[in-house]
Amino acid sequence: MALATLKANKLRSSLTILGVVIGIMAVVGMTSLIRGLDSSVKGLLEGAGPHILFVRKFEPAIFVGGLPEELRHRKDFKLEDVEAIRELPSIREACPLIPGFSDLSSGRKKTATMIIIGASEAFLEVRNVSIGAGRSLSREDVRHSRNVAVLAEGPVQVLFPNQDPIGRSIRIGTERFTIIGVFKKFPNPFSRDPDQYVLIPYTAHRKQFGKVELFIDAVPWSPEVKETAIDEITQLMRIRRKVPLGKPNDFAILTQQSILKFWDQLTGAFFMVMIAISSIALMVGGIGVMNIMLVSVTERTREIGVRKAIGARRRDILWQFLIEASALTAVGGVFGITLGVSLAWIVDYFFDFPASTPLWSIALAFFFSASVGIIFGMYPANRASRMDPIEALRYE
Repeated sequence: MALATLKANKLRSSLTILGVVIGIMAVVGMTSLIRGLDSSVKGLLEGAGPHILFVRKFEPAIFVGGLPEELRHRKDFKLEDVEAIRELPSIREACPLIPGFSDLSSGRKKTATMIIIGASEAFLEVRNVSIGAGRSLSREDVRHSRNVAVLAEGPVQVLFPNQDPIGRSIRIGTERFTIIGVFKKFPNPFSRDPDQYVLIPYTAHRKQFGKVELFIDAVPWSPEVKETAIDEITQLMRIRRKVPLGKPNDFAILTQQSILKFWDQLTGAFFMVMIAISSIALMVGGIGVMNIMLVSVTERTREIGVRKAIGARRRDILWQFLIEASALTAVGGVFGITLGVSLAWIVDYFFDFPASTPLWSIALAFFFSASVGIIFGMYPANRASRMDPIEALRYE
């Protein structure tokens, strides 16, 4: 009966559930995209190795109003810090990392701007990556500031499709580099995208890009000495950076777990914003449902009178209109879920943005859409159930 009533007023029903459709579409679509991005980022972090230690100037956080003054003026790390960390008993290897951004070109072919990583020969061991063809950086490449580069698969596909890039030249900014190797795809099962980065010696990087902030990555000898390694690095860096006794560290040592914790906080904030936005749309849709159900109660006053006259109880009328309101918003929920999933997968297909739609989000969205009908349909249904049958039959 509820569905038949909706079918009899197609245009009115469609306009009524528009707010519900938009709200549910936002919930499901954004949940799918955030869940896909979450899986991709966690896959990248897990692929980098669970025991890697990231030495940075401060911990990642959400800064409102910009980076605090105290963090902005912290001292940069030096190459001597890397060497000192490498000499610690619990550390197997340490590597300097210097980021930069530039496009790559070869002949008439040109890539988009991508990250140019300056590092030492220890990059492979520290970052858990491997070479697919050619070789990686050597100590001599770093020592003599050679213009050599190891490419990820992304720039290879753009500059040298179906060709062997080893030994060929590319231009990074204004300098010419010789390709000595190609990386295998980074172990991330959640992303089909080719990796977009280039590795060059940090000495050549500084010659090309000037002095840029330096980061340090390190790996302990084994998982068992990971905490010992953190303590040793902390003590060493406090001494080298002249941190007074009793003062907090002016640096941070991050692990995979601490980065994942921050990422969970960030995605949690995204979810809260998404829920707030979609709640507004659902509230607007709920008010529309209440309005249209009040109109429906007025239009069907004689029907209510007839039902009560032949024995319908108050709760029968109440449930009749509640189910109609719930069916109205549930149909809106189905359309919203369909559009949300479709939107997420369209973005995934055309823009290679990872999407993943968990079943719990679909079930939750449908539950909320049906609940909107019950909550906002309660007043009209209660009003219909309280009608006096004699007055209702007399209504024109």
